[in-house]
Amino acid sequence: MSLESLCLQNIAHSILECPPLTQEMVIGSTTEIIKKEMLKQARAEVKDELQQEINRKNIINVSEFIEIYIVQRHPHHYLVSYYFNYFSLITLVFILVLLVINFKKNKELLFFSLIIFFSISLPTLIQFIFIEIIPTKFFAKLGISRFGIFTYMLIFIFTVITFQKNITAIMIKFSDLIFIQNFNKKFVYLNLDKSFYLILPIFFIFLLYKTLPMNYDKINDEISLSKKILSFNLNNDKTIQFSKKIVGQLNVTTQIRILSKTNVFYDAFFPFNENYILSWFDRHKKINSFTDEKDLICYLKRKKVDFYITGHDINFKSIYDNNKYQLISILDFGCNN
Repeated sequence: MSLESLCLQNIAHSILECPPLTQEMVIGSTTEIIKKEMLKQARAEVKDELQQEINRKNIINVSEFIEIYIVQRHPHHYLVSYYFNYFSLITLVFILVLLVINFKKNKELLFFSLIIFFSISLPTLIQFIFIEIIPTKFFAKLGISRFGIFTYMLIFIFTVITFQKNITAIMIKFSDLIFIQNFNKKFVYLNLDKSFYLILPIFFIFLLYKTLPMNYDKINDEISLSKKILSFNLNNDKTIQFSKKIVGQLNVTTQIRILSKTNVFYDAFFPFNENYILSWFDRHKKINSFTDEKDLICYLKRKKVDFYITGHDINFKSIYDNNKYQLISILDFGCNN
């Protein structure tokens, strides 16, 4: 019998030798102590589980996350010091000019102009502060500067409202259409309701222009290449990699990725799950570190990548090619190591 068991046995005998009231008090106190210890242990276990969950959701620290997600991958969207330029400044000044004009001519539009100004300036300012001065992961994920993109539609509407009489006057100079002259009679004062007579037709013309065939890229070569890759990937176990010249063309790589239903080793398509961001960044650095395309293909061969997609700027043996692309079997590619 162990020393611990012997001590517990002696304590039990001592308790039994006590009067019934004393026994009840001792047992009650012991039960309370056990309950408290169990509760304390349970709290410690819950605390550990919560900490593990927090750690799981914060795999990447703030500096790493901002470096990868913003500086390396999306500076054009989220890094104010990168994308803020003379055009951005001119846009803000232009809105202030509209604000001054409407303050003098139509104070009803003053509030609307202030909303537009702060819709662009505030997200930009907040993004700059919490990314480049006080780095904060929450704001890095939020990407508040992207909200300003919707403001450009408001600027368009606001500009039409402000200069509606001038626009219709210019239109009349180029056309004697009666309905335009009738529109001009409606625009005696700057008025939001009446401005929609002009805003809607201009917006419709813009949408019509965007639907014209000249605004669409033909993807015949991407389709034919994807069909060929798909024929090799019947068991859904193949992986492809694009050349460094193609890998940054997200629209192209996404089309081929989806149409061929094939895994991609690395491209510009960013994984927003933190579990995969670090591995994506490691591949990003590795792929871009190669200056010789042959060395890159040999590296991919060691990583068990199956096919390499490139343009016609290299002279490697291909298993398929069309007007834009060559498909190279990495397994058959000759490497010294």
